[in-house]
Amino acid sequence: MCVAVWLISVTTLGTGYAQSKKLDKALKKIDNYYSSGSYSKALKSLNKFRSSAQKISPQNNYMLAYHIREARINLAMGLLDGFDNSLSNALNTSKAIFGENGVEYANTMLDVSELCSD
Repeated sequence: MCVAVWLISVTTLGTGYAQSKKLDKALKKIDNYYSSGSYSKALKSLNKFRSSAQKISPQNNYMLAYHIREARINLAMGLLDGFDNSLSNALNTSKAIFGENGVEYANTMLDVSELCSD
């Protein structure tokens, strides 16, 4: 019985680790596209990233990264329609994950304010 529970736990953790590794790799790819000025490729990859990140949960670190990058890429492309919405989503996601008094939430506020000043 204990072996079966241990095996299920290890399998579940391994799957979560593989998913995180895949998402981290996708973020690097998106950041490289953005840095090179390929904003349309970055946005396309970011939308694929969102569908994978949402499978974890609606509010997680990866969705926070999604909202921040979405705002940054849209700003660089001159698409201001969803800019404020992306920033609000980033702040709400960060607050839900880290709490309003967390250091991570403060870091998100700094990221958002930096985007607003650009």
